[in-house]
Amino acid sequence: MKRHNEAKWRRLVKESRMDEMATAWKERGLAGPYKLKSGEMGDTLAALQQYVTPEGELPTHFIHFGGITEQDVTAVKKTFKGAVNTYIDKKVGPARSVTAPNRQSKHGPQFKFGVNPRSAEKYNTPYGIYAYPLTPSIFRSLSDGTLPFAQNEPFILLFKTTDRVPLIYTSEDIPEDEYKEYVQRLFSDEMVESERNVRYTRGHKWEKKRRQHFGDLGGADPRPYDPPLDFLLKGKRELQAAYEKEEDPYPADLAFVRQSEHDTNQYLTDAMRERLPFSASDSHSAHLWGLVRSAAQEDPVRWSAMMRKLGIGGIVDDAGTGHIHSQEPVQAVFFTKRDPEKNLELIGVFPNTHTKRKIERRSLVEKTREIRELVKMLVKEIHPNPRQRVDREIIDNLISFIGLRDPSWILDPHVDTSDMREALIDLREEGGPIIVEFYVQNYTGGSKIELTNSWVEWGRRMYDKGYGSDAIDSHPGAKEHYAMVHKLRSLDNFSLSSADEKRAQEDFAYARNLLAKKFKEIDDVVVKHQEMLDNYLQEAPSQVPPEIPAAWEAERNKSTEDIIASSLAAASEE
Repeated sequence: MKRHNEAKWRRLVKESRMDEMATAWKERGLAGPYKLKSGEMGDTLAALQQYVTPEGELPTHFIHFGGITEQDVTAVKKTFKGAVNTYIDKKVGPARSVTAPNRQSKHGPQFKFGVNPRSAEKYNTPYGIYAYPLTPSIFRSLSDGTLPFAQNEPFILLFKTTDRVPLIYTSEDIPEDEYKEYVQRLFSDEMVESERNVRYTRGHKWEKKRRQHFGDLGGADPRPYDPPLDFLLKGKRELQAAYEKEEDPYPADLAFVRQSEHDTNQYLTDAMRERLPFSASDSHSAHLWGLVRSAAQEDPVRWSAMMRKLGIGGIVDDAGTGHIHSQEPVQAVFFTKRDPEKNLELIGVFPNTHTKRKIERRSLVEKTREIRELVKMLVKEIHPNPRQRVDREIIDNLISFIGLRDPSWILDPHVDTSDMREALIDLREEGGPIIVEFYVQNYTGGSKIELTNSWVEWGRRMYDKGYGSDAIDSHPGAKEHYAMVHKLRSLDNFSLSSADEKRAQEDFAYARNLLAKKFKEIDDVVVKHQEMLDNYLQEAPSQVPPEIPAAWEAERNKSTEDIIASSLAAASEE
């Protein structure tokens, strides 16, 4: 227990220090915690903006989102040399040998710079490190919180490729002669034999597991190669047959290549629709992607491995063709399975200050502040009371009132803006009429409560005079009371005429006079109501019976015990 409390205390101390560090730059009046190339200080966005590639140039830097939440973290197994069993050592971690979902961490979310196998299987893509090229459009999307994937992760990893990594940029595409060489190497004897050995080994392991579970049931091995070699073998045969007829065939001369290119063009045309930067038939990089995918039978491991065997270190879809994934047209993938630091140089890891939730919260705070200042100005100009307060309750009620006043932006399913933004727009466009109508209805509601309270108090005092509920309800004052309440109720949905709306927005003095006039009408009703109740109370004769004899009064004031005692005494005498 002592050790647990001590660890908890240390964690709290560390968290408090981290909070202090996170806010220290704000307290010192700095723009952010990171020193920029210019020598000034800046935040995460400013630090990343330094590496944004100008328009028209090939991207050189990339951002990758990552993070592991604490609930995904488990302890790490540690094995001693010579020991048969393993045990859980909670002191070890994070460990490189442990996969990302199982990596131990005692310090909150941790990042991993490497391949995420689960994403490849989920999205039907090859194993690789996926990232966004740091282009102006991607940077704008990051700033706005509109990146299509992974922007809610806690960390942003900034990296660049080393010179040794051969990349394909879709904006430059693959020249015809290079595309031809890639196709020849993809279906060469070396590639087929290499894949045959790997896939046979995988298939043998699969068959061994199948027999362990099912024995000899099921007959012969249905999949000697995992994944199958059908497409590779077919391509090899067609390529060899073409070589026998012609010395140097083009890829388009091969039937299986034409079919694969047709399927790729159809997919991109359907998935991207009007977003394709150019015709799908003009993208050799997309065609090569489709050929390797078919050759790998969409297996993410073989897909990535075959790309590396072709000498391709990564593909950067900076043109936005969408062949890596149609939901993220502009992105990059790097085919590196081990030691990514040898191919990719990590420049820095930044806390993600631009998750969608954080952006929305900051936007909400900014809009709330802007609304408060705008409402304060409007109230100061329009409200008859120069000292009228504007607090959080008034702001909330006003936003709700704007929604009820014009419900079109709440009920329209195509509107994706928040009520704060819509309230701000309405206040800017017609703040004068809104303030007048809001305070009239608000003042009316308070006055109706005041009338009700006065009526209840009048009824209590009439009851003290000996009047019952029936007499009170049938009293002439009741009819007049409900008539005045009805008069105020007519102002519940008070709204200005079109002419008054326009003038109230153009002339705040006119709006102030309108509001003061309505306040006086409401006050007159309240005063008249109180005077009416007071007059009826004074005129009402008392209905309390005359004074009862003193003997009766004494009997009435007897306690329950005295009455019981007297009854028992009388009974005993009898």
